[in-house]
Amino acid sequence: MKTVRECGRAAAIAKSERHPSLRLPLFILAVAMGLALLPPIGGRAQTVDPAFLNGHKPVFPRPNWNVKYRSGSYRLKNNQWLKGAFVTDGSGAREASPIIVIARDQVRAIYFNAVAQKDSEAVERELRSGCYPASSLMPHDTSIPGPNMFVIWPVSPGRMARTAARLDQRYPIRFVWSDSGRDKELILTVDYCEYASFVANLRWFAGPRWQDVGREFPR
Repeated sequence: MKTVRECGRAAAIAKSERHPSLRLPLFILAVAMGLALLPPIGGRAQTVDPAFLNGHKPVFPRPNWNVKYRSGSYRLKNNQWLKGAFVTDGSGAREASPIIVIARDQVRAIYFNAVAQKDSEAVERELRSGCYPASSLMPHDTSIPGPNMFVIWPVSPGRMARTAARLDQRYPIRFVWSDSGRDKELILTVDYCEYASFVANLRWFAGPRWQDVGREFPR
């Protein structure tokens, strides 16, 4: 089976053949992905993870997603890196200090891009796609009750992650919920490769309420 590094390079090459104007930026992305996975002289694999805070790497629940803040009810910078995960009753969420917690019963609406979800899901299923590793983020068993909280932490990306992120396609997710009688809103952007898995976990998180709260962005 191909490694993540090999899959990423294959996806970049395939995309550049379809869009010649993208060859240079995609080449830079492939190089960045390759450098991020090169082992140093000591023999231990070097990984670039945006979870480092002040030299310390918190432990987050899995699976989790690296998302960016676009706008909402919080005083965060546009494109601020965040880490998001779906948890049950805060399990695992206390290992790092979250800045946003959204409970299932607080949610009034969740907006998503249905076209981006469909396209993302298609590439996640392709074994030779650079997005295939993101399929591991899909819910394993939706027949059981899903998590009841969505939790977010601030994170700081590494240099290689910042370089690769400049070339990423990202799509929005909008949350609208009520907290102690106050209406709140949050718009995040999610990487194209992981968009389908994120929406699938949103559906699992919302459960039967998805029919009422799940909404497509206007086209």
